Amino acid sequence: MREFRRAVSPRLPRGEGRGPRGAGGHLRARLPADAGLADVRAAQAAGAGGALPEDGRAPSRGRRDEVTPLTAADAAARLREQFAVEPTVDGALVTVPLALEQWQAAARFARATLGCAYFSFLTAVDWKEQGFEVLCRVENLDARVAVFMRTRLAPGADRCPTLTGVWRGADWMERECWDMFGVRFEGHPDHRRILLGEDWEGHPLRKDYAVDTPHAPYR
Repeated sequence: MREFRRAVSPRLPRGEGRGPRGAGGHLRARLPADAGLADVRAAQAAGAGGALPEDGRAPSRGRRDEVTPLTAADAAARLREQFAVEPTVDGALVTVPLALEQWQAAARFARATLGCAYFSFLTAVDWKEQGFEVLCRVENLDARVAVFMRTRLAPGADRCPTLTGVWRGADWMERECWDMFGVRFEGHPDHRRILLGEDWEGHPLRKDYAVDTPHAPYR
């Protein structure tokens, strides 16, 4: 009751609470009969720390529900203020368009300020003549808020700053994006293909990829 500040559920397992049942007059065999006098022992053991208050309640350590959690609206407002962008909110999802030069800074902000420690995924979209778009979703699992970052590469460009310095989980997904789309992530520590062999020609998810390109058998 002291821990939760409410009545403890009266439900007990069958047979419990009906007496010691052969414990030799104690609450449990080999347990002193005064083992349940927690208040008395706590007061005696307080020593230099002092006894319990007169009402017998242990000092409060604070409750988790007293902390106001981050909301999607809060995250959008902070991103708007920090990067002069216009995020959109859909339930717990915050979608934020970013300039390429803001990509890494926004990632660090999402991790350090918004608490998005979980790296969900990263991928790309080939918009043909309009260029590539790189997409990344990260999440604050405690607050149940997700941030969906989007950035566009210039037509004909294929380079994007890496996020591996912010989330280790970006490592393999950036390699997969390179393998499938040909987007190279500058600063990546191990920029190799991850699904196809290094001798594979082209990047299969690009719109200009020729499906009849001859290749060695895939193993």
